[in-house]
Amino acid sequence: MQGARGVKSHFNISSISGAVIFQLMGVLIVVNTVFLIWIITLYFKKKSKPMDISLHMRNFIRLGLLLLLFSSLIGGAMIGLNRHLASPDAIATFHIPILDWKIGQGDLRISHFLGMHGLQLFALIGISINGVSQLKKATAVWLYSLIGLYCLAVLSVFLLAMI
Repeated sequence: MQGARGVKSHFNISSISGAVIFQLMGVLIVVNTVFLIWIITLYFKKKSKPMDISLHMRNFIRLGLLLLLFSSLIGGAMIGLNRHLASPDAIATFHIPILDWKIGQGDLRISHFLGMHGLQLFALIGISINGVSQLKKATAVWLYSLIGLYCLAVLSVFLLAMI
């Protein structure tokens, strides 16, 4: 909605309508995060009904949901800071023009983005192997390692932004 109006959607308190929309977005994010925690709880319950998906796909979705929750916490940190940079006086060493990400100076949006879309990536990996009844051990180790490296990369980008 804000993009169609040609204005910033995040941290836009320059007008009454921008501030109202930003506050409404914040309320919806809280509601969404509560539902996310509820879904994670259901996905990790041992007594939950088995779904018609493989154990590996279920695990990939579980890991993706946890990464999504971590990414939501990063988003909460940005809201708490009222900015997307960890430091208010950060100067970027490198700038990505289209995304407006500032590399090397505490831009939290990068880890937030990677975390938010990790769920989609993990689900796609799970879908691609869901029909395989017996996944070779070497392939499973490789896929879990790939997902672990992705999670480590998100955490590393976040920690680097906080330095």
